[in-house]
Amino acid sequence: MKESGKRTGDVVKAIKVKKNDVIVSFESGEKIILSADSYTDFRLYEGKELSASDIKDIQSYSKSDIYYKAALRMLSRDNYSTHDVREKLMAKGADFKTASEITLRLTKQGLLDDSRFAKTYAEDVAEFRLYGKNKVLFKLRSAGIPDKILAELEFPEENELSKAIRFAKTLDIKYKTQPDSKKFAKAIISLRDRGFTPEIAEKAVEASLSHNDHETELKRLNKDYLAIAAKFGRKYEGYELSRRIFAALSRKGYSYEDIKSVVEVNANDDF
Repeated sequence: MKESGKRTGDVVKAIKVKKNDVIVSFESGEKIILSADSYTDFRLYEGKELSASDIKDIQSYSKSDIYYKAALRMLSRDNYSTHDVREKLMAKGADFKTASEITLRLTKQGLLDDSRFAKTYAEDVAEFRLYGKNKVLFKLRSAGIPDKILAELEFPEENELSKAIRFAKTLDIKYKTQPDSKKFAKAIISLRDRGFTPEIAEKAVEASLSHNDHETELKRLNKDYLAIAAKFGRKYEGYELSRRIFAALSRKGYSYEDIKSVVEVNANDDF
């Protein structure tokens, strides 16, 4: 179809139906791949004449189908929020309008559901990864979940404490060589970073972390003292040496009385 030497449309030359796609060939030599749904929407048949506007719409649908299939592949591998699917499609080259149309289509089909995504994350993912309430909410906000949906989520205290205790038990092993004061402080910080509230973190630490045997802690303190004294002894002496040793051992988390005792025994300094 031409007008004043300018092509204004095209004619469908052949239609080939494949397993997942429909290939439409035109007299101009152009080929467009469509999904079965898009093909049905256009009611195409061999010999049908299409305007330039029709061709443009079909091309747009074809491009949209590519992104739609990409979205389906994403959702077949993992659970995503509407925001995340839209962002991933735009990263692949889709414009905002196309990406939004696809997410709306997926939502209508029941394949995208932000409420379901949030509930699954808050219950299953958080349980598996041992995330506390605050981290769950942070992750979901980052995934574009609206505050209205977040407000509907429930975080029973017994569930939060159960997760916190399980995580705290791993910290008891991780920090087993640390002095008690430092071990407990680090554990609380780690639990807070995991998203647990201060109250839950403190209860979990109290319930899960074991106290070091005092004799064992003194042996460890003495070993650390000898290493630190050897290091600083090459540069300092007298009161300055003792002060620096004391400060270094304090930073490691040993108690004032234990440090004082070990320093006095080893260095005979007066504190």
